[in-house]
Amino acid sequence: MSQDGAYGRSAGRAPAGGRCQLRDLLGQGGMASVHLAHDAVLDRQVAVKTLHTELGREQTFRERFRREAQTVAKLTHTNIVSVFDTGEDEVDGTTTPYIVMEYIEGRPLGSVLDQLPSPGTDLDPKSMGEIELSVSTGNPTQ
Repeated sequence: MSQDGAYGRSAGRAPAGGRCQLRDLLGQGGMASVHLAHDAVLDRQVAVKTLHTELGREQTFRERFRREAQTVAKLTHTNIVSVFDTGEDEVDGTTTPYIVMEYIEGRPLGSVLDQLPSPGTDLDPKSMGEIELSVSTGNPTQ
């Protein structure tokens, strides 16, 4: 499966009707990629999640992605990012769903956990604080 939501192919694209200019790749998984982007209308940084192209061709994956956006948009909590917009764009003749979300700066939780000592050893206070901050700000996967 092509991970074409990756930086090389998507950086510079402008989903959301041209409103958001994709910049750096923040992360990617089996279904989607998340980029730092600039919302030109509101002049702010946002995170834009786009479904990988091959999955965008399938209605079931597009529907699942749409439901994800609707579900998260209904949640209001300081530890959950806000959803600002969702929709679909045509990219090279292929439907590409996107979700525009609040961007929260920070380190990915995975990178913090990778630096931890082996299981069964005590954590130093700095490591504990980084994990707590990452989780409490709702930024465990960015």
